[in-house]
Amino acid sequence: MDFDALFHVNDGIVFADRLAALGQPTLSDPELLSHFDDEASQALLVLSAMARGLRGVSKISVRTGLGVVVAQNLLDVFQRIGWIDSEGAITESGLIELKSARQSIRLRSPLPEDRISVYFPTSLRG
Repeated sequence: MDFDALFHVNDGIVFADRLAALGQPTLSDPELLSHFDDEASQALLVLSAMARGLRGVSKISVRTGLGVVVAQNLLDVFQRIGWIDSEGAITESGLIELKSARQSIRLRSPLPEDRISVYFPTSLRG
């Protein structure tokens, strides 16, 4: 295991714990959350906090554990793309994105990485 991979796993665990605390048990599986990069995980944290009714950059920053600048940048992006309204409340589009993230994780099934663990009956082999 290389040095970067060690920290990536730890980041996934931190994001998972924070998502679980925000009431997102589906998104908080560290193994499945590892499919998202840090920016996507941060966006999921902010959307989850907003879905719980949190508004304002300082409250979101404290609750998610993200820096104020990171939280503000995400809020700016979300407002530009219509995931939050001008008062800082999550919109239907934002809720749909959060739901979509939950569903995309559920749909992912682990595939074997080697051909040996997959069995094909002799009659189906070419």
